[in-house]
Amino acid sequence: MNKVVMFSIASLTLASCAAQDPNGPNFAQGVWSGQSIFPSTSLLTSRQGPLIGRTIYTTSGYGPLVVHYELIDPATAAPQYVAASVQGRNEYAIIPVSALQVSATDISVHANDTAMANLPHMSTEDLEQRYPRTVVTTPTEPNLAQVPRFGLQPLPGALGTAGAGPLQLSQQANVVGMRVVDSFGQEVGTINAVATEPSTGEVRYAIVSGPSFGLGNYIAVPASSAHVNGSQVVLNGSLAAWMQSPRYQTSQLPTMFGPVRGNLN
Repeated sequence: MNKVVMFSIASLTLASCAAQDPNGPNFAQGVWSGQSIFPSTSLLTSRQGPLIGRTIYTTSGYGPLVVHYELIDPATAAPQYVAASVQGRNEYAIIPVSALQVSATDISVHANDTAMANLPHMSTEDLEQRYPRTVVTTPTEPNLAQVPRFGLQPLPGALGTAGAGPLQLSQQANVVGMRVVDSFGQEVGTINAVATEPSTGEVRYAIVSGPSFGLGNYIAVPASSAHVNGSQVVLNGSLAAWMQSPRYQTSQLPTMFGPVRGNLN
């Protein structure tokens, strides 16, 4: 029998009997932090990426595990799952990236030993057979031309490209102060300002702060990678992927994204 036995009904039955951590995997519903526990077969395996080689610690002390593979979206190259193993074992637990709590120094997950043991597990052979290997390593922005971007029309090229004009930082925008989440609903932070084209008012970047980026640090999110959904802004991809973005301090923002109109808090 193929070693992808952790997808079996028997393992799900065992897991559903275990005490559930409210932040851990919910085997009864087959989800963890809003993401399916079981990866789509459309994903690809990558041995290079921002999470490869990182150590994962569990709340129960299981492991620690080391990330050996990412399962990535073939359209965006953004990691959707990680395959991590305890040192010396050729068997990988498959963990949704939405369940990862990523900091500058380590990664943690809320799961007890029983839950970790009942996640999908695969050998190297099974993993690469089910999810073909790819050499794609850098996430790219998808084409979101049909998605409203802060209520504006599709925006021109990124900062620094040919034809891009000077920008201006402003906190006079309806999205400033909005909560920001990733594609899986995981908290990212808050929009503190936007970088706009002075002549048109079109938003090129949202300046976002959050605890995952460190106190006093910001990331710049291209408007083409975000959209407003009700009272919050949703970023394309996972928090884990956005954690790899360049970080800026308050004093650096005017240099990178133009003079400030008003005070930048």
